[in-house]
Amino acid sequence: MLYGTLSADIVKSTSLSAEDTFRLKEYLQSFIDELLVDNDCDWGRIVKGDEVELVRTNPNELLRIALILKCYVRFFKPEDEFDIDFKRQGIRISIGIGELRINDKQQGIIDGEAIYLSGRGLVYLSKAKNETIFFSSNDPSLDGIEVICSLLDTIISKATSRQCEVLYYKLKKYSELKIADILKIKQSAVNQHATSASWNAIAKAVNYFEKYHFNNKD
Repeated sequence: MLYGTLSADIVKSTSLSAEDTFRLKEYLQSFIDELLVDNDCDWGRIVKGDEVELVRTNPNELLRIALILKCYVRFFKPEDEFDIDFKRQGIRISIGIGELRINDKQQGIIDGEAIYLSGRGLVYLSKAKNETIFFSSNDPSLDGIEVICSLLDTIISKATSRQCEVLYYKLKKYSELKIADILKIKQSAVNQHATSASWNAIAKAVNYFEKYHFNNKD
């Protein structure tokens, strides 16, 4: 059986104050808790205070989750307004598709191909000093998906803070009317922000990923 794992780390988190470091950990834990409530991940954990690891039985949903996480981190605002170094950075995310030898939430153990792939991808991104969404699989037919991930990352990296808010809720499948109510803006403004942030391209890529038969390959 194939699983999807996501490994992510915050760039330049060491520039945060001690108070903001604790706030960031709580912020990331809230993200995991919300995924669990929405059944968007099997389980997840915070590692070393600024790294996230998630496991999903259905790997098709991981790209959407990765994009939601990227937008979510853009919302975090350090209390130290002079922390420019952190504000300029974002998050590195690596997705791994493969088998898992151990997937034990109670013991807190993830072991196997999928987590090795996402972990190695994160190490590669760190050494290359890239902020991107990296895709890893031992199936050569999936190489094109890595390109899609990089393009999506570029799109979101260029989005404004407000556009990221709209994308965050769109990726969570909220209606534009509901998003408008949450953000206290007009529905037409939601649509304009989504269009400016290339939502149609993002939606097509996510839908392609979600329809790919990872678990049904011969």
